[in-house]
This record gives sequence, structure tokens and C-alpha cells, in this order.
Amino acid sequence: MKTVLKNNKELFRILNKLILDKYYEGNISPNQFELLRDNFPNNIRVLGKLNEEGDFDITYDYKFPTNYSFRIFLAIISIAIVFFIFQKNWFVVLILLFLELGLLLSFRLKGRKEKELFLDHFIDFKKRAYEKDF
Repeated sequence: MKTVLKNNKELFRILNKLILDKYYEGNISPNQFELLRDNFPNNIRVLGKLNEEGDFDITYDYKFPTNYSFRIFLAIISIAIVFFIFQKNWFVVLILLFLELGLLLSFRLKGRKEKELFLDHFIDFKKRAYEKDF
């Protein structure tokens, strides 16, 4: 399921508030935003990109340079798996396959966690703004 946020002034006000209150650090522009949680061991960033309907699609990715090194590492493991399949060394193939699946699973779980934390903070700030208005 895709997570979508409506593109309006309130969205940008809440995103600015998240950055000013030191929950996140990052960039906000009219057609995209990139936020990184202000926590030391965190390597996952939350991305919002404007789609055709004018809403922001929320995704996640590793921050630079981890995003490129992760993809290169997965490509090297995949090439090594193919190489060891041709050599019929099944034990090494299984180890590398489990390593690659573990890395992908870890990325998915960490990314979903960061996305959920971002949405929790976003909803919390939206509730605070709504309570201030009334």
C-alpha cells in the first residue's frame, strides 16, 4: 500500500516544524522532501516525491553514500552467486543467498520502521496544530 500525503500549506508547515523541533533534518522543496531522523545510528531517510495527482508519495532509502554501496554490494553478491552456481559449489551459493536475503529483509524492516515513525510524528504534529486552531 502506498502512503500518500496531500500537498498543501499545512503539510509544509508541519514538515518545517518537524525540522525546527530537531526530530528530523533534511530538505524541503515544492516538489519533493528528504528527511533523516536525528538519531546517531540511523542510515534510512524518508523521501516524499510529488506524483501526477499533486500528492506526495512517501518512500524510504539509505542515505548517501550507503545507498550506492548497498546496491553495489548486492550486485557483487548476485554475481558471486551466479559464479558459484556454474562451479556447482552449492554450500557457498546458499550462504550468499541467505546473506543477500537477510540484507534485503533488514533494509525493508528498517525502512518500514522509519516510515512509520515519520508518520507517527507527522500525525502527532497535525493533531497539535488542529488543537491549537480550536
